[in-house]
Formats: sequence, C-alpha cells, structure tokens
Amino acid sequence: HGQIRQAYLSAGPRGTGMTSLGLILAKALNCAQGPTPSPDNECHACRAIADGTSLDVVEMDAASQRGIDDIREIRERVVLQPAEGRYKVYILDEAHQLTDAAWQALLKLIEEPPPHLVFVFCTTELQKVLATVRSRCQTFVFQRPRLPEVVTLLRRVAEGEGEVFGAVGEAVEGVRLGLDVVAVAEGQGDADAGAHGGGGPVPGGGVGVRHVGSSGGP
Repeated sequence: HGQIRQAYLSAGPRGTGMTSLGLILAKALNCAQGPTPSPDNECHACRAIADGTSLDVVEMDAASQRGIDDIREIRERVVLQPAEGRYKVYILDEAHQLTDAAWQALLKLIEEPPPHLVFVFCTTELQKVLATVRSRCQTFVFQRPRLPEVVTLLRRVAEGEGEVFGAVGEAVEGVRLGLDVVAVAEGQGDADAGAHGGGGPVPGGGVGVRHVGSSGGP
C-alpha cells in the first residue's frame, strides 16, 4: 500500500533472482523519478546501481562476512546519511550463514532502523534464519519456473523478436557468402602461384563457418 518496509527477506533456490530483486528495489528507491515501482534505468542512480558503483548500495556475502565484527562495521556506517540517493540499501546474500551473535547485533537495527536504511536478506535456507528476524521482515519466497511457463515465455520472446532473428540470419548468410568468395579468390591465387612455381600451402588452412539460420536452434 505504498509503504516501504526497512527489512526484506528473499528465500528460494539459488539462481532464482533474489539478489536481483534487491538491486531492483534499490533502483526503485533511489531512482531520480522515485520512489517508484518503475525505475527508469537511465538516471545516475540507476546506472550506478547497475554498474555496481553506487555508494549507497552495499552487497555482502554472509558466507564470508558472517561474524559479529562485520555487523559492527555495518552498524557504524549506517548512521551516516546516503551519499547520493534517498536510501542506503544493504543486500546480504546467504544470510542464513550469519552467526547467532551477528543476528543479535542486527536485530536492534532491524527493529529500530534509521529512516534511510533498508536491508535485503537473501537465503537459500529460510528455516535457518532466526524466527525473530523472519517476523520482522517482509518475506518473498522464490521458486524455479515450471517447464510450461518457460516454454510460454520463450515463445513470447521469439514472436516479439522474429524480425530481429530474421535480420541476424540474413547478416550471417551475407558473411558466409563473403567468406566463400574470399576462399575461392585465395584458392585461385594459390593455383596461379603454383603454376608459376611459387605455390605452397596457405598458412592456417581454410576458413570453417557453421551456418546459423534464422529458424534453427543454437
């Protein structure tokens, strides 16, 4: 309902977009047009987040930065105002690997965060996250897409990009014909040189090109 929570928890199998959701959220919060559900991906804030150069978005791997000292460092930094945008967003991947002491240190921040702070916790093992933490987060559970959903999406992409695929196929065909012409010309040149006693193998041999049509597979 237009409200921004300050702690989000994304759970699901690896590779389902949990960290990507955190980055999209960071864009939505810090976009020049925002906060907005549709960041423009063109303003300075959006480009910096996409490039990984934003000073206000911090990604941490809790598998290696899991101790109390790492969390104390976060607590010291979050009191500072964002450098460029509206919010400082901390994205903690593999959050279930944080130690109990680290979680306890985070709890006060989660319960009483400064208004410019947003946490995004990502985990592949939701059951290992402390219940007290889960109760204070808005949780999103990710699942791998089912085969029919993948087929539907690929069909939609193929239909939408049909003209592009056709143009690529024509370009590849043009390159193939051009290489054929070059190969014939080089072959003729070798034959002429051989007729005059100066022939020899062409270094590197011929050119092998696999034709990729516009309607074929990879």
